[in-house]
Amino acid sequence: WTDSANFPVVNPFRGRGGGVDAFLVRYNASGTAVEFATYLGGSGDDRALAVAVDGLGQPVLAGSTASTNFPLQNAVQTMSAGGRDAFVAKLNASGTGFIFSTYLGGAGQDEGRAVAVDAAGNVYVGGATYSSNFPTLHAFQTTSAGGQDGFLAKFGSGGSRLYSTLLGGQADDRVNAVAVDAAGQLYATGATASANFPVVAGGLQPALGGGQDAFVVKVSAAGSSRMYSTYLGGSGSVPEEGLAIAVDATGSAYVAGATSSANFPLVNAFQSVYRGGGADAFAARLNPAGSALVFSSYYGGSGADYAYGIAVNSAGIVHLAGQTTSINLPTRDPIQGANAGLQDAFVAQLEASGANLIWASYVGGSQADGATAMALDSSGLIHLVGVTQSTDFPRQRPIQSSHAGLLDSFVARVRGYSAGAPQAVSVSPSSGSGNGGTFRFTYSDPNQHQDLEEVRALWSSSLNEAGACSVRYLRAANTLWLRDDAGSAWLGPATPGASGTLENGQCALTLASAAVSGSGTTLTLDLAVSFKSVFGGARNVYLYAIDLMGLNSGWQQRGTWTVANFAPEALSVTPSSGSGIAQTFQFTFRDGDGHNQLQWVYALIHSSLVQSNGCYLRYTRADNTLWLRSDDGTAWLGPVTPGGSSTLENNQCRLLASASSASGSGLILTLNARFEFKGPFAGAKNVWLYAIDTANQASNWQLRGAWTVAGFLPEGVSVTPSSGSGNSQTFRFLFRDYDGVADLQWVYALLDTAISGANACYLRYRRSDNTLWLRNDANNNWLGPVTVGSSGTVENTQCRVAASGSAAVATGATLQLDVPVTFKSAFLGNKNVYLYAIDNSGQISGWQQRGTWTVPGTAPEAVSVTPASGSGGSQTFRFSFRDADGFTHLQWVCALFQTSITGANACYWRYTRAENTLWLRNDAGTAWLGPVSPGTSGTIENNQCRLVGSTSAVSGAATTLNVDVTIQFKTAFAGAKNVYLYAIDAMNLISDWQLRGTWTVP
Repeated sequence: WTDSANFPVVNPFRGRGGGVDAFLVRYNASGTAVEFATYLGGSGDDRALAVAVDGLGQPVLAGSTASTNFPLQNAVQTMSAGGRDAFVAKLNASGTGFIFSTYLGGAGQDEGRAVAVDAAGNVYVGGATYSSNFPTLHAFQTTSAGGQDGFLAKFGSGGSRLYSTLLGGQADDRVNAVAVDAAGQLYATGATASANFPVVAGGLQPALGGGQDAFVVKVSAAGSSRMYSTYLGGSGSVPEEGLAIAVDATGSAYVAGATSSANFPLVNAFQSVYRGGGADAFAARLNPAGSALVFSSYYGGSGADYAYGIAVNSAGIVHLAGQTTSINLPTRDPIQGANAGLQDAFVAQLEASGANLIWASYVGGSQADGATAMALDSSGLIHLVGVTQSTDFPRQRPIQSSHAGLLDSFVARVRGYSAGAPQAVSVSPSSGSGNGGTFRFTYSDPNQHQDLEEVRALWSSSLNEAGACSVRYLRAANTLWLRDDAGSAWLGPATPGASGTLENGQCALTLASAAVSGSGTTLTLDLAVSFKSVFGGARNVYLYAIDLMGLNSGWQQRGTWTVANFAPEALSVTPSSGSGIAQTFQFTFRDGDGHNQLQWVYALIHSSLVQSNGCYLRYTRADNTLWLRSDDGTAWLGPVTPGGSSTLENNQCRLLASASSASGSGLILTLNARFEFKGPFAGAKNVWLYAIDTANQASNWQLRGAWTVAGFLPEGVSVTPSSGSGNSQTFRFLFRDYDGVADLQWVYALLDTAISGANACYLRYRRSDNTLWLRNDANNNWLGPVTVGSSGTVENTQCRVAASGSAAVATGATLQLDVPVTFKSAFLGNKNVYLYAIDNSGQISGWQQRGTWTVPGTAPEAVSVTPASGSGGSQTFRFSFRDADGFTHLQWVCALFQTSITGANACYWRYTRAENTLWLRNDAGTAWLGPVSPGTSGTIENNQCRLVGSTSAVSGAATTLNVDVTIQFKTAFAGAKNVYLYAIDAMNLISDWQLRGTWTVP
């Protein structure tokens, strides 16, 4: 029990109830972890005094409670009857809930002090009561004879009460311990001060030997009768009592406790003298009838010694545990040879005869410690529980490494006597060769095979677990493990006989074929092992065993084995045949040693088995990378990672990593690779596969499929000349279709500023009938056709196409089309040359710009000024300009009044046709002033002149532009001036400055 609010709970079923609470903790089999730890109690004082576990792993507790709200379930007594009551509680195996929980008591003080379970899950409880109304059922004693009485009770596995009886005389009596045999017969021991304790005739000791004696009672399975009942003690008084009891398969009871009697009944004792100190522990064995002692002995020193636990194994060896203040307690081969403090726990083993101490040891630290209970596991190890005040209590692999309060519990596992270290005996077969087989490993332990904690087998060229096949088996957990390639960690666990495998880079264990058996001192381990090719070669077989206390056999070489190596296989390509310019291929490879033994795999798509000018792929499994062979076949391009965003390409194909992947399972490696083939690679190809494993064994090249590279998009390749200017030109247009020229249906050429067929020079050629066509101005019909090489022409407003000078030549994948084109003046300017193609299946190239061409125009003219001469301070002048391409082709026109051609301190204006605006140059000749629109009310002026917008005007017709400008000259500009004119068209062709008149400013 605990009064700690911070008791270390794990997956608790119940929280703290208050005050003092019982607790229950379950550890894993190795004692290295807590599986659950929970409080158990109500708001009062609750104390668990005994625990047992049934065959299903379901724990049962007995104790006492002062809580009126103790947690109950399926209770036979649902309320506290007064004072303290005993309680009995059974939990499920996971510790998450009750199977049953009940009060057990009357109006006085009651406590459950002992509990046991049988094979059917029935629960047996023993304790003490002061209640005159203690609830009895099918009892051999229904009423209290006086003072405190013991009690015994049996509950079914679900919590039903099967019997309940008192046990005692007129003085104080209590049951301290119970045990049950295979027939359901109950054994009890405790203390009695009653001279009329209910003994059964024929028992070992019919009368009370002193002030208080131990007693031993055997009760029938029904609980209705005592099969024997006897005192056990000498002339001493307190303390003399039985504190622990066990029973063997023959029905012999083993009792342990404490005595202060110098004449305690002894038989075949290994210690025949009471050594004082207030109490010596004792151990005794009764015959099955309870009529005689088989052995009985003191166990103690000069201090106070109490035995609280006793257990017997299948060999009849008796195990004791308790506490001692003696500094001279008998020990033998101890793990701790001396008392370390005020009081220590002890643990001891006696021969089956009781005549000799086999092994004994102190267990404790510098303060007070004591073992309060013990149990044996199937391996024969001793499990101790108890309490300690010592901060230096000895610990090994602790879950809680430090003392947390005034008094802590402890749990310890010890073995005791050892007959010797385990042995690594043999492997069968002890020699041979192959890629695997079933091996039988034999180990032995003189302390029985259950004493083996771990056994190992190692295939390696030396005693090194790195890069080896190293297996271990943990007996208690029944699990197999395999060492990783680095030799630094264990892979697993896995259960022998289960499905699946354990594997590393060297070997694989088939779990379904693994088996373990143990008998006596021998453990046999059968393993089905498959070796990997990388592990090929001669190997030694080493064995190792270690027992529960750490004694080991050391590594022992017990055999040899030569591991063969499987060659890899290049299995298949999917699809195995077909055609197209792009495809995701699935390449499949196999290695009998496991797919992770493949080092490289290759795929070659080519017309012949050569590396150059092919689509040749390599995959490296170790680093998950793809590579592509260069065109000349001398280097690898890459790498890229499958699933990544990169690509690899040569002149034959492009590999897309994003659509590629690699995966392995068992013996198979699957590689998915996405290829886009290129035109020069068109045609029928074979698909070869190749693989190399980590031992450099190869599959050789294997022909696994065929593929026709076809279905390419047509291309508009080029125009010659690709740039230039002129009003006529024979253009050579080049188109390509890697599926052959015969796959081309239409080809197109468009000369225009943008991709628009309206008002363009837009022609098409149909290969099937060798005809040329020209698009009309409105872009809603084709003009023509004319036959290439014939005498006809086809024209629109932009251009004329002459068939007579045209030619079409097909070679392989290329179509060459020569077309003479004469441009018209309306089409002058800078043009782009676009090409387009359509194949027979309707695939298109899309429009591609392949050149530029300038259709030249005529330079503009600065024609005249009217009046061409004169004088005056103000005048409206008409300036005339001409552009053979149309007056709308004019960009700017200018006039300059000055003594020479300079814009500074001049009357220099500009007209912008597109926006209909007039501008005047500033005095410095560095910037334009304005604008003002002709016909509007605005003016612009500098120090030489003023332009008047309201009387100015512009008109244009055909090729002529007239600009009427009213100019008011300023006196500062007086003198004779020349009149110069200038024009720039939309193609930036210029007239240059032209002297067209004179004017005198007065």
